[in-house]
Amino acid sequence: IDVELKVADFLDPEFAPTAADVTIMNPPYMSWADLSKDQRRQLREVLGSNYRGRPDLSMAFVDRAVAIAPEGGVIATLLPVGVLAGEYAAKWRSQLANTAPPRLIGSLGDHSLFRFAIVNVAALVLDKGATSKSTTMLWSSEVAGAASASMRALRRRRDFGIADAETARESPWAIYNLTSSELLDRPTWLPAPGL
Repeated sequence: IDVELKVADFLDPEFAPTAADVTIMNPPYMSWADLSKDQRRQLREVLGSNYRGRPDLSMAFVDRAVAIAPEGGVIATLLPVGVLAGEYAAKWRSQLANTAPPRLIGSLGDHSLFRFAIVNVAALVLDKGATSKSTTMLWSSEVAGAASASMRALRRRRDFGIADAETARESPWAIYNLTSSELLDRPTWLPAPGL
């Protein structure tokens, strides 16, 4: 396998990376208040008509990854939880649902996985061009070990339905499915302990 490494600004419109079938990323999380004037301009340009309020820089990285992904490409990313719930990201989430429907949305409340993160971390897996019928929702509480336990359950998972979500309510984590219409009807993409 030949590997070519190149250092570049992923958000620079002049940078034209080769499309990848799978993109795994942990983009920088930067709130609007922490962005420089140039970063704010760049974020506005990348988000285009999806720009609202005070977006997080990580949204631009996801947007760019989806834009360069081929049909059938998968993007897996970590994000601040606020991007799943914030009104500023509602239009952006709606476009993602149409362009690259989410396969998985996770809220990882337990900080043991990301000890040095200054925000609550979410996981998002998108499937460009898919006609997604359902999204797996994963929620873990702030209880130590909850995120790890939920990730192990996700790896063992066959198909979580309503009965599994009911059972998990007393657990510090939950995994359940939402149909694409149920997801679009919700004001946020934030997973919850139960349905």
